[in-house]
Amino acid sequence: MQLNKPDQTGVPEYTLLNDDNYIVFIKQEHDEGADSPMESDDSFGTFHSLCTKHLSYRRDCARLLTNASVWRDDDPFDASGSLIYGGTDAVPLSYFEHGVGIWSVYGEGPTCQFDSVQFAGVWEPSAMTVEAANHKGLTGESRYEWLAGIARVECETWNAWCNGYVYYCAASMYVTRLVDDAVSTDIDDYKHRVDLLEGDGSYGGLFGDPDMVSYMEDAGSLVKGVLDDLPVDKPGFTVGKLIEVLERAEESNGADSSIVLDISGMDMDVVLMSTGYKDGTGNPVRLKGWVKPEQTKLAIGEGI
Repeated sequence: MQLNKPDQTGVPEYTLLNDDNYIVFIKQEHDEGADSPMESDDSFGTFHSLCTKHLSYRRDCARLLTNASVWRDDDPFDASGSLIYGGTDAVPLSYFEHGVGIWSVYGEGPTCQFDSVQFAGVWEPSAMTVEAANHKGLTGESRYEWLAGIARVECETWNAWCNGYVYYCAASMYVTRLVDDAVSTDIDDYKHRVDLLEGDGSYGGLFGDPDMVSYMEDAGSLVKGVLDDLPVDKPGFTVGKLIEVLERAEESNGADSSIVLDISGMDMDVVLMSTGYKDGTGNPVRLKGWVKPEQTKLAIGEGI
């Protein structure tokens, strides 16, 4: 199920489905309470920076790269200026900063004589990651390339957290309603309706674009599941949207848990199990049974 992704935080994006019978809203906000990914129990590794301004600063992190005895005066570069590394599981990193900070595996990120540092820090794999490499029997260059591959993915997550690109997303799904004879795409018009997703479409701690892509896929699967569980066509009956009835239900919504609506003369070919409204006692208002094309009255009530 393909849903429209929000273009900016704080502004809901909508997707109309099934001939505009349903509408799905997805709202993206900054997740200001997200913890550092390095503090997670399932973290793949730790970032160490040579910059004193960084939270991850570690003055001697270069020593993680290899045996310091091979360096000249503790300098990790050889006479030609090449970084000496290897023989350990640490991965050297480069850093670029212009508006945002970008960590990358050594030599792979954007470069600028003013805004980048070729060797800026080290990614140190966690004990869990080292154990996985040992289990695979990796050694030498193949071991380094495997670890560097994990470091590349970790850089994306770390960059997202450092730059504030961590999001909370909430998806909600409703029966569409008419406003001035047109389907409303304003989320405020649905605040009194029942969310067909029942809050299951809300997630926090989404780090950057990769996590957003995964979220959109998960939200699409959730919406598809809800649609698949809704009533389907049966002989002599039709299933779908009942906007006019829903509008009258809103007008008639009182203390009674059962309301009979006059639907004579309506051009209605569709019906939903849940109207998205609540009765005077706060219970969800649902349709009682199926609607035949020749019916002139419709009873709705709670607990059907």
